[in-house]
Parts: sequence; structure tokens; C-alpha cells
Amino acid sequence: MKNNWLQFYRICSAVPVEEDFDDYGSGEDHRISIGDELEASDKSGVVHAGVVVGIIRDVNGCPVCYKVWDEEHEDFDYIQASDSIVCEPCGSSQWALERIGYKKKYEAGEHGFYFNDRIKDVIFW
Repeated sequence: MKNNWLQFYRICSAVPVEEDFDDYGSGEDHRISIGDELEASDKSGVVHAGVVVGIIRDVNGCPVCYKVWDEEHEDFDYIQASDSIVCEPCGSSQWALERIGYKKKYEAGEHGFYFNDRIKDVIFW
């Protein structure tokens, strides 16, 4: 019997797509990327803010949620893509992540990761 729940490798892969990093755009057409600062209010009026450290996508590859590091509360938060979002583009994912304590590490080959010693979080690319 065939497993009907299997998805395409690229979509369900643990490695984020390359487009998640270093988008230097701005304005209404800016794609939110890792390192950008977000501020959003949800439907109940609660304000969420932080630096993007992950982008959670649906099976079609569209962002549905952003994992952010909230420096004020020193914890992770999640912002739904459907919330009213104000984005401050970072310009460089590496600079933004190093600013909050991540260090770039390399693995064999073309992929590597950022690691934060203090909070023990890993961001793969």
C-alpha cells in the first residue's frame, strides 16, 4: 500500500530554501527573509515583535508563519503571515543573526548552519 502522506522532498526538507536569506528588497514587494525585524498585531490586538530566525511554509511553499527571536522577552515567538505585519528589512541575514548571538558554521559541502550558544538554537541553510 502506498503512503499518501509523503510530500515532495524540497517542501518537507529540514533545510530552508535559499530565498529565505539575504533579500535586499524593500517596500511593499519585499519578501520577508531571515534576519528581518517584524512587528505584528494579531486579531486580538496583541503585539508580537522580533528578528526572523525561521520561515514556516505550507505544502505550496507559501509562508504561513514566522519564527522570531523576541529580544525583550528573551524567547521565541511565532507570527502568522496573515497578521498585520510591519517589516524592517535587515539587508544582510548574516549581520542580523550575528547581532543577536548566532555564529556562522560550515558543514562539508555547500550547506552549513548558524548556531547560538546562549539559547542553543540552530538555523540550517
